[in-house]
Order: sequence, then structure tokens, then C-alpha cells
Amino acid sequence: MDDKTMTLFHLDHCRGIGRKTISRFLAYDPDLSSIVHLTLKDLVETFRMPRKSALAFLHDFHSFDPQKTFASYKRKNISTISIYDPFYPPYLKCIYDPPFILYVKGDPRLLLNKKNAQRRRHETAER
Repeated sequence: MDDKTMTLFHLDHCRGIGRKTISRFLAYDPDLSSIVHLTLKDLVETFRMPRKSALAFLHDFHSFDPQKTFASYKRKNISTISIYDPFYPPYLKCIYDPPFILYVKGDPRLLLNKKNAQRRRHETAER
């Protein structure tokens, strides 16, 4: 997993932020390399986060171990696919506000085939 995807994975597991804030982070720093250096003041003033949300985010961001959680997901056969990954379904990129990270149990290549995904959805609905 590349650094940007790992950072998105990390951000996705933090309280106090959502997709809008992550979008602001990406606009501020497209590589997400400087996010680790953000202060409470930066979050409140630059990103207009409420102080309580910013504190929760900072706590989670600096105490959460994304490598450990990623390894746990991998043991459970859960793949992490970022919007920048070649396995990210192109039809999802076309929707308004697509998720930055998908969590997939099983073979992520199945997501690339829209017909296959629709068939599996219908099979699941029939059960």
C-alpha cells in the first residue's frame, strides 16, 4: 500500500472528520504528507473544524496504528482500495462524492466488472 492510501486509511479510522474534511486535506496537501504536522490551531483555523472534533481527530490520528489495523484486515481477507487504486470501480468514481476508501471482503477484481457486480447484487437480493 502506498503512503497516500495508508494515510487515507488512517484518516478513515479517525473520529472528528468526514469526507468533506478529508477533501479539504487533499486540496491543502494532495500527497497528504504534511497532515501529520497539523496542529489544533491549523485544524480549527485553516480547516474550520470545531475544537471538540479537532481534539478527537488529533487524539485518534496520533494514537491509532494503521499498520496494525491493516494487517488485521488482511488476515480477515479484507482488501483496502483507495480511489487512486487501479481496482477502484470506475463507475463509482462517477457518482457525487465517491468514497475515498472501499473495504472489500474477497476478490477486489470483481468490482471492476459492473455486470458481474450487478449479477452478484441480484443473487444476494434473491437469497
